[in-house]
Amino acid sequence: RLDTWGGLNFASNFHRHQAPDEYVPDLPEFPRNNYAGWIDLYARYKQLKLNVNALHSNLEDPNRQPVDRYCLGLQLGFLNIQAGDQVPQLSPLAMSSKMIRGLYGSLTGKYIGLELTGGEMVRKTLAGGDPGSVTAFRQQALGGKLRLGSEQGLSMSLTLARNRDVIDSLDPAEFIYLDPETADTLFVVAPQDNL
Repeated sequence: RLDTWGGLNFASNFHRHQAPDEYVPDLPEFPRNNYAGWIDLYARYKQLKLNVNALHSNLEDPNRQPVDRYCLGLQLGFLNIQAGDQVPQLSPLAMSSKMIRGLYGSLTGKYIGLELTGGEMVRKTLAGGDPGSVTAFRQQALGGKLRLGSEQGLSMSLTLARNRDVIDSLDPAEFIYLDPETADTLFVVAPQDNL
């Protein structure tokens, strides 16, 4: 028997609007109006589970962490595969609470587990070294975790993660500064390659 369920939702915030020619002294700055819509669909047939999740918001900004989320997943017993946006929790020191847009897979047994992920994430940085101007490097991200032992008992794991800034993802003016006096090229924000 095929079981299906899901939900479709919409939410919006409308903040006070002030006409351009209307002046109110000491009026606090209101955040901009925003909306979000999301859909979650699930299906289950015996051991096979499928999920489709999507969220769209007008707060999406290419220079910040993504707000829009899309995911398509399949789970069959101990095998789990997700394509789209994921937040893998490999370890507190590697890829914890960071969203990756790509692929995620896991094989989970009672005394052994393997998780692999790969895709793209972003790293917030300051554009041109200006504290008031925020932008982000896109990063290529790869990670994996091998666990031996029970998750509820004693276990050991080996976790590897690599994040590499894609230098072409930013305009050079946002991370390179040319000193007018010495004509030296200075990196305000240096691309990183972390292992």
